[in-house]
Amino acid sequence: MHNTNFDQIEKYRLYRNLKDIVHPTISKKNISNYKIIIKEELIPLQIFYPNKVSNLTSIIIFVHGDSTITQCQRQYATICKELAISLNKMIIALDYKNIEPGKLIKFYQDCYQTINYLYQELIKLNIKEKDITLIGDSTGASALIATNFIAQKKQTPKIEKEILLYPVIGIKSLKSNKHQIITENNKIDELTINRLKNYFNNGLKGKKGHFALRSLQMKEEKIFPNTLIITGSTDPLKEEIKKYFNQQKKQKQNIKYIEIPFANHGFLKSKDQELKKELLEEIRNFIK
Repeated sequence: MHNTNFDQIEKYRLYRNLKDIVHPTISKKNISNYKIIIKEELIPLQIFYPNKVSNLTSIIIFVHGDSTITQCQRQYATICKELAISLNKMIIALDYKNIEPGKLIKFYQDCYQTINYLYQELIKLNIKEKDITLIGDSTGASALIATNFIAQKKQTPKIEKEILLYPVIGIKSLKSNKHQIITENNKIDELTINRLKNYFNNGLKGKKGHFALRSLQMKEEKIFPNTLIITGSTDPLKEEIKKYFNQQKKQKQNIKYIEIPFANHGFLKSKDQELKKELLEEIRNFIK
């Protein structure tokens, strides 16, 4: 993992536990950089604080998407800072470089390992599982699907809440062009579609073990987190996301799907104030 998608380039502070991060001094800035040691490996984290840093009992763990797809490179720090302040929650963001071809499965495993570690340490600090929310966008949301898949197999951690923002689920609709959304978006956002196609062709080719896709067939699992899926009405992956939602809805009742009008893939970077207001309201209602 390496700092490439956040705009902070300050030196990291090294910690072996989360106590000083979750219980900061009153002079703490809104953003801090840390490296946590997990089994002798240094894991870069970005920490984003709300305006009031006392009594932080509700935590968001954020996994950002591949910036070549979301076009959010160097913008995730601003995005997370605004979320932390608006939601009045501390955000622990995994800081990793864009996924290299052939490294997707390792990326998922690293995300699981890091999130599992964070859960265990937060629980030691008396943070309850119900007060920890996972949020990911694009490929980061797919990583959360994979993390939940692995967590249920290993029976740790107990994930209770997750928010998937325009998750990258599949590419069939992009290849077939049979959906109306693809026809429309080929005219208004062909670059996004091409970036998604390149990502799948280069990064997922021949990956039968792709956890995010395998999770579409998860039927034997009985414990699911409360899940909120938010996508945009003009997202070229909307049909794949709706398919994922409908299949998961058959297995669990605690899943909700929201479609934001006129929003496209990567809408976290949007400057549209009405879109931001709607998004924050949905997230706030879900995690309260």
